[in-house]
Amino acid sequence: MKKKKTTIPPGLTRSLVCRLLEKIHCHYLKAIAALPTDFLRWRHHPGLLKAGLCFGPMNDPVSNILLNTIWHDAILYLLEADANLHEAICRAELNGHNASGSSKDAYTMAAKVAWHPNPEALAKICDVNCANGVAPEDQFLHTLFQRC
Repeated sequence: MKKKKTTIPPGLTRSLVCRLLEKIHCHYLKAIAALPTDFLRWRHHPGLLKAGLCFGPMNDPVSNILLNTIWHDAILYLLEADANLHEAICRAELNGHNASGSSKDAYTMAAKVAWHPNPEALAKICDVNCANGVAPEDQFLHTLFQRC
C-alpha cells in the first residue's frame, strides 16, 4: 500500500512558521513572568539572552528556559575566571553573592559526584588546605582523581 505524499500549500507554510514563533514567544513570556522582576533586571537578563534556551532536560519549554537562564548566571563567574574556583568565588563575592553552604559541604558533594572512595576525608583535606591558603583546585583535583 502506497502512502500519500502530503504537501503543504505555499501560503500555509508562512502561517505555520508564524504560529510556531507565536508559541515560542508565549513560552518565553511565561518564563519571564516566573522570574522576580528585580532579578530579571539586574541579574538574569544576560542569562536569558545568552543561554535561555527552550530545550533541555526538563519536561516543558518554560522550565528549560528558567533552568538554562539560572544555570548561566550560576556558572558565569567560573567561566569568567577560566575555571579557577578561588577566583570565581572572589568575583561572585565582590558582586554581593554569598555561598549558601560551607566549602566543606561543596567539596563533599563534588567528591561524591566524582565517585571518590572516601568523600568526607577528601572534603576535610580540601577544607583544611583552603583555610591554610592553599588554592583549593590544586590539591582538590589532584586528590579527587587519585585512585586508592
